[in-house]
Amino acid sequence: MQRLRLLAGSWPGIQLVVLVGAGTIPTAAWIASGLRLLLTDDDYAGDLIGGAVTVRRAMDRVLWTRSPMANFSARYARHATTLHGVPVPAGVPILISHAATGTDPALPSLGYDHRSHLAWSAGPHRCPADSQAAVIAQTGIETLLDQLWNLDLTDAEVPNRPGPFHTCPAALGIRFRPQPVDPPATGGPRDLHTADPRHHRHPPL
Repeated sequence: MQRLRLLAGSWPGIQLVVLVGAGTIPTAAWIASGLRLLLTDDDYAGDLIGGAVTVRRAMDRVLWTRSPMANFSARYARHATTLHGVPVPAGVPILISHAATGTDPALPSLGYDHRSHLAWSAGPHRCPADSQAAVIAQTGIETLLDQLWNLDLTDAEVPNRPGPFHTCPAALGIRFRPQPVDPPATGGPRDLHTADPRHHRHPPL
């Protein structure tokens, strides 16, 4: 325990907190929220099967509506001030809500394909690993959809993990049918529900 206290106050300890808090957890949250969108939104599920949308498009929508890093980028008031009528004493930290920037009802409708969201923050302190996170998240979702068939959520109303920083499902219960060891030979009769390994939901009628 004493070693943990020493590590927490050291530069390697700070880097470890940033790596986990601003890297590992948000990436896992992005995967979970993207998968939940694909399994609960019939429009996305049907369009994905039909090839009209890609997994990456669903991931972009998540960055708009469920930013994995909900609140971060702390700023400290140098002197006592007010922010939108709220008094802020000197030295008090203020967290920027990346989640709120994408869900403000006053925003014009740009469409979820528009990547002007602030899920990665902006400026000199913008996330330096957005492309790496995108590759990890997209690979994780596509691999899961390819390897597990007939995916379905056991409960679509999943609460988020408690905490002020992340938007991350507390759990994601999924039913699925494993891919057969010996897939049927190509050219023969194909089951409608297993023709595509990513056929996780029936297309909407």
